[in-house]
Amino acid sequence: MFLDSILGWTVFALTSFAVLISPWFFGAWEMWWFWPFALLIFMSAFVLGLRLVLRGSIRGERPARGQDIEMNDAGEMAPRENRFPRQAVWLALGFLPFLVYAFVRFMQTSVHMDAERSFLRYLTAFLVGLQVVFSFSRGQKRALWVLVVADLCLLGGYGVVNHLVWGSQMVLWRPGYAQYVCDNRATGSYFCPDHFSGIAELALAAGLALILAREKGWIWKVTGLLAAAVGMAGVVLSRSRGGGLAVAVIIVAALGWGLAQWPPARRWYFRLCAVSLLVIGGVLAWNSQHPYVTRFKQYPAWGGEGRVHSLAQLKERVVQGALTSDRGLMIAGALRAWKTSPWIGIGPGMHQNLWFHFSASPDGNREAHVWPEAPNWGFHSYEVHSDWVQLLEEYGVVGLALFLLPAGWWGALLLGALRRQRLARAANEWEPVGGEHHDLLMAGLLTGACMAFHSLGDFNLQMPATVWLLSALAGLSAAHA
Repeated sequence: MFLDSILGWTVFALTSFAVLISPWFFGAWEMWWFWPFALLIFMSAFVLGLRLVLRGSIRGERPARGQDIEMNDAGEMAPRENRFPRQAVWLALGFLPFLVYAFVRFMQTSVHMDAERSFLRYLTAFLVGLQVVFSFSRGQKRALWVLVVADLCLLGGYGVVNHLVWGSQMVLWRPGYAQYVCDNRATGSYFCPDHFSGIAELALAAGLALILAREKGWIWKVTGLLAAAVGMAGVVLSRSRGGGLAVAVIIVAALGWGLAQWPPARRWYFRLCAVSLLVIGGVLAWNSQHPYVTRFKQYPAWGGEGRVHSLAQLKERVVQGALTSDRGLMIAGALRAWKTSPWIGIGPGMHQNLWFHFSASPDGNREAHVWPEAPNWGFHSYEVHSDWVQLLEEYGVVGLALFLLPAGWWGALLLGALRRQRLARAANEWEPVGGEHHDLLMAGLLTGACMAFHSLGDFNLQMPATVWLLSALAGLSAAHA
């Protein structure tokens, strides 16, 4: 049992270090930052495998069905529920078809370095969630949850202070990108303000999850208020339009799911009050002169100054180079690439390598010297600026389906646990019933919802550190479901 405990704490230390520290190294975006943390995750996976192999010989006898033996926090041997519930095992197995498919497509791709990066991002995220669910003890899960919340508060707090005091001119020890410094946008420990907004959204979601959990004491509530405030400030200072819309998704999801511990009448009263305050606040904000609101109003979709009203205006703006940085062109080019191989995709990591083949719209005619309506005047797209479109482009319909099925299963597992908790409360006249994990269930649902939405128009999930944090939260919520 002593050896098993040592191996368990080794897995916890390696995994937690990679999850908590990687956002402080520019999101582990570059390969020289990615590989050290990925190596830690692989080392922890190896130790977990060794632990599982040695368990039978360590115990010496077969445990009773549904029971297991472990060292508790006091260092004593104690029975506990089986660490491998059937739903968790099947959920883990549900992700294996996608990983096998991604590995096969990786081996078939010509540019192996970029394909390797794409495949490893999914594999390492899966390993993080796997270790949280199948290796961490109850005490270790609680410790990781505390550490993740603290880390998100520190990440958001650093971004807020760095921007208010130094104008985000430095990103950690490196100079920030000039275009973001000139636009006065906060970037935190990431070079891109949109990716810092993604971290701030996770902080907001975790904070609201703590605030909405009735079983939590006032210390947790204060911590939740701090995380939510830091997260909201980070989104506003980043001026990310996708982040602002993701905040709306978080609030809607929190009002829809987060009040499940209250009686129906009280639940709808809280929702009515919250919606009223949000409408009033939204109207006041929309009519203000805040730069963030102004940036929203200028967005083409809202009819601002950047909106294209006619084909002639489109051509004029293309000639002027005004559309060369529009993520809509990147998404359109990715969809044109996907149509060349709709079922299996163009290959992992191949978007940036095939971008120039598909960047311009296909309506030009080289022989007739006719320019396409949407040509590419030289800018390069490393990522699609839409995680879902890039998944479809590179892995095809098969890959997208293989990923969405287990991801939807995970969401259904959390919603089912939330429903059981609500029914237990209702049967007990809405008094505490014990064993509730409302905060972790809500943290999983809120972070999953906001990242799924924000990924429609950005590439937060191409940032390894963000993915590992999200996977840790997903693992914690699944383990307590």
